[in-house]
Amino acid sequence: MLTFVLGIIVGVLLLKLWEYKQTKNIKITWLEYFSGAILFLWILTGATFFFINLGEGETRAASLGSLIFGLVALLGFVAIRKLYRRNRKELYSQTT
Repeated sequence: MLTFVLGIIVGVLLLKLWEYKQTKNIKITWLEYFSGAILFLWILTGATFFFINLGEGETRAASLGSLIFGLVALLGFVAIRKLYRRNRKELYSQTT
């Protein structure tokens, strides 16, 4: 039941993000979609790892896992942001 509710919440959030993308006329390449999906799966895996270990009483594993997963997710977000801004700069320089 919890997975169903979380799936509905994620679906509604994705629909809102898609509407925002359409209204602001934001162009995203296939590489940005792919890297975003990989980052989302990484964050989902990290959250699952954290809560499973926390539920089993392995607080050290949960804290170290959240540190590792969180750091890699943060670095991935920065990399995707740089990729997005670089692509926008190249696209803008081609049009002017």
